[in-house]
Amino acid sequence: MHSLNTSTSSRMTRLAGMVFTAMACMVSVPVVNSQENPSNLPFYPVAAAQTNDGITYVVDRNLPGVWKIEGGEATVFFKGSQKYRQPLNAPRCIAIDGDGRVLVGDSAARNIFIVEPEKEPRPISSTRIGIPMAIAVDADQRIHVADLELHQILVLEGFQSEAVPAKKVASVRAPRGLVVDDENQVWVVTGAKNAIQKIAPDGTVTPVLEGADLQYPAGIALLKDGTVAVSDSYQKTVFKMGDNKKLSRLVEGEPLVYPVGLASAGGQLIIADSRGGTVWSVSSDGQVTAVYPSSSK
Repeated sequence: MHSLNTSTSSRMTRLAGMVFTAMACMVSVPVVNSQENPSNLPFYPVAAAQTNDGITYVVDRNLPGVWKIEGGEATVFFKGSQKYRQPLNAPRCIAIDGDGRVLVGDSAARNIFIVEPEKEPRPISSTRIGIPMAIAVDADQRIHVADLELHQILVLEGFQSEAVPAKKVASVRAPRGLVVDDENQVWVVTGAKNAIQKIAPDGTVTPVLEGADLQYPAGIALLKDGTVAVSDSYQKTVFKMGDNKKLSRLVEGEPLVYPVGLASAGGQLIIADSRGGTVWSVSSDGQVTAVYPSSSK
């Protein structure tokens, strides 16, 4: 009988701990009513997008798929496949384009899809994307993608009915979230030394925030007043940054549990809190309200 070496045993121990932690996190979040939730698994929102009229679309990794939330009520907008690498088996990010279409990035299918109820998702990219962690659409209907696996920012442009190739815009290490401003500049939040970076339309990358006290920056959004919002999952905090490039805390601690994806619409900041099982709305003065489940405190 052979014994495991120290490094193998250590890896197994860490893996077991990760599995236990993941299971503990899953059972701690609310379960959507089984008649509404075909998966019967805890609500696990990782990204959200909201229209100007207040309809919120949420990526739920456990569904897997997308919820449509309107007036505090959630309905399944699209349920993905249970088969690995099929559309929306592992949805990760979401955006709404200028025509009101819902776009979803899938980390297993390695593509961005146009998603509509009761229709087959349409792939937008004709080339492989690594891990699409975040997507954003600019004023010219170009789709920007943060590819975590290949450490780059991609763009998809000219999509009509046929898929188009994803083109590399810039190299950015560990991109986790992105947003586009009115000048078509792409703001990226990363897990690297330069936590916030800005990419000009010509691909020039400029560090904006370096050496910040961020433990796990995950999402980014631009607020109505022009300030930048960044979520830090480990610190259970959403920071904001003004022109002085200094971070201040917009929301800290409870009710946030593990804020990840951010979105901004209608003067409100939307937070997808995965381990808290809640989508939150935050006003400019930091008042937090549950979008869904609406009974959350």
